[in-house]
Amino acid sequence: MAKPQYLTKAKADNSISQNKHLINQLISNGWTFDTIKTTAPRITKTEPFYVFYRSKNNPLFSAFSKMQKITTSSNNGKPPSNLGKTGGSISGAKSTMGVTHSNFAPAASPSGGAVGGGVASFTQLQSLMQMRFEDASFLVGFDTEFYYDNDNQRHILSWQFSFVHPEKPDEIVEVLVMAADEKRLCFSLIMSYIVEKWCIASHFGLSSADGVSYYSTRCWKVPVLNKKKGCYELRKFFDFDEAINHCDDVGYKNALLSFGKTRKCQYQYVDGLNGHSEKFPVTHYNGMPLGYDNDYTNCNKNAIPVTLICHSGTADLTTLDVDALYEKDLMKKVSSVQGGLVTLKEFYTHNPQPSKYWNLYPFRVSVRDTMCFASDKSKSLYTIGKTIGVPKLDVPAPFTKDDMLSFMLQDVLDFAEYAVNDATITLLYSSELWGYNTVLPVTITSASTRVAVPVIKQVLGLKEDDDAGFNRVYRGLHKVKKGLSIAPWAKSGYLENTALEPISNDAWLLQEFARNAYKGGFNGCLKPGYYEKDTFDYDLENAYPTCMALVPDVDWSNPITFEVTNQILNSTMIRTPFDPVFAYVTFEFPKDVVVPCIPVTVNGSLIYPRTSGDLDGVYASAPELWLALKLGATVRVKRLYFGTILADENGNASHSLYHVVKQLINDRNLAKQLFGKGSLMDLLMKLSNNGLYGKAAQDVIDKQSWSSMTEGMENIGGSRITSPTHACLITAGVRAVLVASINQITSLGYNVYSVTTDGFISDVPESILKSLDLFGLARYFKQSRILLTGSDEMWSMKHEQNDLLNLTTRGNASMNVGDSSKGLKAGVMAHNSYVSGFVPDSLEDRSHFFHETMTRGGRIKTITTSFEKFRNLAKKVNRTDFATSELVRYLSMDFDLKRKPIESTLVDVQKVFPDDVGVIACFDTEPYETPQEFEYFKSVGRACKVLRTSNDWHLFFNKIRGKKDGVRRNIKDYEWTKLFSCIMAFRLGVPLKCNNNQPVVIPYLVDASHSVGDKVAWINRFNQSTKKFTDNTWKDCRKQQRITQMLPEKEFEDLLKDMINDTPPVVI
Repeated sequence: MAKPQYLTKAKADNSISQNKHLINQLISNGWTFDTIKTTAPRITKTEPFYVFYRSKNNPLFSAFSKMQKITTSSNNGKPPSNLGKTGGSISGAKSTMGVTHSNFAPAASPSGGAVGGGVASFTQLQSLMQMRFEDASFLVGFDTEFYYDNDNQRHILSWQFSFVHPEKPDEIVEVLVMAADEKRLCFSLIMSYIVEKWCIASHFGLSSADGVSYYSTRCWKVPVLNKKKGCYELRKFFDFDEAINHCDDVGYKNALLSFGKTRKCQYQYVDGLNGHSEKFPVTHYNGMPLGYDNDYTNCNKNAIPVTLICHSGTADLTTLDVDALYEKDLMKKVSSVQGGLVTLKEFYTHNPQPSKYWNLYPFRVSVRDTMCFASDKSKSLYTIGKTIGVPKLDVPAPFTKDDMLSFMLQDVLDFAEYAVNDATITLLYSSELWGYNTVLPVTITSASTRVAVPVIKQVLGLKEDDDAGFNRVYRGLHKVKKGLSIAPWAKSGYLENTALEPISNDAWLLQEFARNAYKGGFNGCLKPGYYEKDTFDYDLENAYPTCMALVPDVDWSNPITFEVTNQILNSTMIRTPFDPVFAYVTFEFPKDVVVPCIPVTVNGSLIYPRTSGDLDGVYASAPELWLALKLGATVRVKRLYFGTILADENGNASHSLYHVVKQLINDRNLAKQLFGKGSLMDLLMKLSNNGLYGKAAQDVIDKQSWSSMTEGMENIGGSRITSPTHACLITAGVRAVLVASINQITSLGYNVYSVTTDGFISDVPESILKSLDLFGLARYFKQSRILLTGSDEMWSMKHEQNDLLNLTTRGNASMNVGDSSKGLKAGVMAHNSYVSGFVPDSLEDRSHFFHETMTRGGRIKTITTSFEKFRNLAKKVNRTDFATSELVRYLSMDFDLKRKPIESTLVDVQKVFPDDVGVIACFDTEPYETPQEFEYFKSVGRACKVLRTSNDWHLFFNKIRGKKDGVRRNIKDYEWTKLFSCIMAFRLGVPLKCNNNQPVVIPYLVDASHSVGDKVAWINRFNQSTKKFTDNTWKDCRKQQRITQMLPEKEFEDLLKDMINDTPPVVI
């Protein structure tokens, strides 16, 4: 098969071969030295690699760790037996009207037990039982060390592997591989070496430590007459004599006999469809392949399952050699997911057993990445190691990460410890999460669907293996055949295409309206500026899981209860804020509504205008429509569909996702009791619950990712629980709670400064916030919290500060670093992608951010580390090696204009720095009248260099007015243009409204006793600009063609009156 063509390619560093004393040091320190020997007919070859290995105690081994895989007796993959069932035959549920859940609920998981309470306690975590796989897989942690030379050429110093032997779970085996020449290590070579050396094969499917005979995979495809069709068909035989006996084509039989049974058919490979190679026989008879092929179908049934675990695997997987014969290109097998590289589908390799070339080890390979097993803020290997109590080691002084070669040459013992430690952390972290030597999920969120699906099936009264019923009842989908497509790599040469599609036209309508009504989270800045007052950053507790529990299931057998067209929305059309109602509407909110609740997407920005303007319509769902009525909006329905709510056996609304969330919350509480708050199991349950919404919303809006196989963009597809109706109502519900909160808070005279997805920054006291009814929404949210947690607490304070710098969406900062030891919360610190170079959120980081943003004259420069793009690392042609580079970006810290700034509220506020003074404008905002007005303001904002001070904003508003009156003004300095307009109006005799439509007279300037120089000096007394008014400027003000640059009269009226009323000082 064609091998990749490289632009840049890593080389192995062979310094250790020239420094044999380093080998002796490692041996003396407990490492066992070995080489990799491979065989061929009459040849034994020593591969150019030095191997060092050792065994050490597993620091995490305990009774908890002994549970290497979950057995069927643990009820793995099944929901609690006490979950209720849904009848499914009832056409619609009773109106919830505040009774938001059915009468049954999963019982709380058993409590009690001590931390580390052993297997008995461990098995009580029902969700973990369902997340984990029963199937075994040989887990191998993998990491590399390397350096770059002056030409940016990467040199690989070592490859590190770490694994736990199935027979010795209390031990970890660490393997360090270094090169004897510049050849890179092959994955299949090192894996075959490990499997043979430690007799792994017999523990994972093979009958002995040896591999499978290559001879057993030989097969011959010969033409056999199909008497019914009257034509020859190629049939496969694993015995040569049997193939000859069954061959019906005499010519082919004679050719094969002549060719012999020991010769292999040769093929030419060319690139084919979807990234797969097509092969054409070079040795053939009338186009039919001549000679044997290796058919691995049978040995694949007992292939050794291997899972390679990396941390941010782009750096490590690209060090492996793929140029060797039969070596698989791992970069073509992986996908980029959540910052890591993983296989979405396992693949097979078949490479010789090192000591017995006539045997092969069939491997079934998966790749996983610990980046997919951690939250966004906890993805570093340092944090992962800290979580399990196996700290990541630091490169000791005087060495640095940028010069690992010196580290290895001068301190090889510490280098070896540092190197293998990373591989061990990835192994132990993954094993502690999912079990030792068991199959790993792709991500934590994908594991959460393994909890959701069986629970939902149980709730809906479906059998455990009824996937078709699950899709039909929960998702309203069924599988449809879409014909055949050519697939040369498939056994038949074709693949049958199938797709999940809505089960009826009504199901399609409801899902399509939900899909179109689906929007993201509410993010915005309502009150930019700098405020030296007490403010608080509040979070809506478990916002998305809580709303998930409120969303009912749809009865897809009769999905639409009623339809409304061309009517004004009223409360009879929406019974509760979480009814499955989706509509196409126009709207108008009262002018006193601070934040309207129906979002509109305009050029990628989600805004909340007062009216729908010139739009034909906007898609919206129940939570926002329900709240719109509460806020007094007039909503004209062009078309509305009220979905039929699925009823349970008691006639109550079915809420299947509630039961999933409830189980995860119960298990998290139990995990805290058994293993401690902040433990790995506590973290897993938290991430699973929070990630569940993402799986429900996956691909509701088409999302694509780059495929390394096809080298093109492909749709990522939905998850097993993707549901447009659920996803739409969940996000709309969270947005509605936030919008309702802001409107009530501001009606009480408090301020809301910024809102981000599931919380906001406000000066409202916590006690008042918790007392708000949110126009009735608080009742629903609190009821959900009670059912899920036993408490109606729906708000928590995340940060507090008395110095809020509020720039734009996700651009908020405070100088308050807090003190956790004293229970003092830190102030908010959202960088808007800015990287200062200091420790994030430290006092230095905050100070730098304040200074840079409050003194900026435009975009601010930030420098980050950029990694080579995955698509460049996986190309077939012009493939590049992994590399990092310094990425310089220039970020705008200006207000993003998602709301309309109010010019009359502009006030400059200063902050004194050691060597400078920062200034920033504070102002209020209001909703745009229409989406079109937002586009207009946004277009003007893009043309502004900076929007920081009041002067900057006055320039902005002048451009707004200039654009409206059709006059193009080139204004770079607002204060200067005001002054110039005053003198130009005087010199050109422009009639002004403020002077009864008569030319203005400025007494000092009409006095003939004053020279031009006197007049210029006098004018500069009124000059607030950094530019000086000169004699030439005086002349320019007389030029008629300059009048187009004069501001509207209102802009300079006050300054002009000051000039007219001014009495110059008398000079004696």
